[in-house]
Amino acid sequence: MRLLSVLLVFLFFGCSNKNEINEMTLLRGYYIGHDRYNANIYVIKNYDKAKTLLENIEKQDTLRSFFLSITQDEAKILIKQEKKYKKELLLAKVHIKLNDLKEYTDYRNQYHLQSFDTLRKPIYFYEIFDDYKSLKIIELYDDGLIKEG
Repeated sequence: MRLLSVLLVFLFFGCSNKNEINEMTLLRGYYIGHDRYNANIYVIKNYDKAKTLLENIEKQDTLRSFFLSITQDEAKILIKQEKKYKKELLLAKVHIKLNDLKEYTDYRNQYHLQSFDTLRKPIYFYEIFDDYKSLKIIELYDDGLIKEG
């Protein structure tokens, strides 16, 4: 019985939920044409507020990124903030809920090396687009990066 309890605790706390993303991110909204808008969302796991944004990115082995389709209103907010803070990638705390029975690893992905300021990091881009339940920007900060590449 004790072993079963230990296993249940391990499963409850040890498994990550790949159906929801609730993390600090770098976020970019943009127009793709034909009245459609996308967001690139770069997840920064275990973000440490005591460190700079670049220090937090530097400690990542590999980043996950999500391509999501967003509404025109969501894109306008992001684009306005990008112009206001003169940043192409905004620091934001977000919560993404995928469709039931879907995990981010179920989506097609591409592997790239990407530059964030002076850093080059390996990245997996997951192509989710419209196949998600919700995107909520919990907090949008005035920090970010000028260029992604």
